[in-house]
Amino acid sequence: MDIHDTLNEAITLVEEGKQRAFGAGVVVDQQQLLDVLQRAHALLPEEVLQAGQVIADRDALLAQAQTRAADIEAEANQGAAQIREHAEREREALLADHALLEEAQERGRALFRHASDQAQAKTSEADAYAEARLAALAETLSHTLQVVEAGRERLQDSQAAAQDSGEDVVAVR
Repeated sequence: MDIHDTLNEAITLVEEGKQRAFGAGVVVDQQQLLDVLQRAHALLPEEVLQAGQVIADRDALLAQAQTRAADIEAEANQGAAQIREHAEREREALLADHALLEEAQERGRALFRHASDQAQAKTSEADAYAEARLAALAETLSHTLQVVEAGRERLQDSQAAAQDSGEDVVAVR
């Protein structure tokens, strides 16, 4: 049984309580209601811990994606530096032959473009993955917040109804 079921059980106890002879209130079995509320209380921290774990997982995934993107960029820069060094060595060695020099320079630029394109593609993949995980997290948190807000509204409506009827209201925390 989860927190939602337990809270619904508490609401049902109040809704199905016996009408009082005078006034708009109802009589419910105090021990039964306390048992249900204590179960809800015991379940609530697990729900909160799960939300905290989802946030921690999101942060870990984001950090992992950023680290991977930095690694890819460093590899691309290192590869590009090596390509530039190689192209420069070839240029100096082939200085006498202009046609070979132009070919070596073009090859170096193509390799650099290829390395840059690969780095950009890996960065885009990491960003897309992080975005998908964050979107899933946002949806989960939004749903959880809606459930909590609905529960709070029900409690507030119940308290307001009790106050309107002139009864003493016991705050439950």
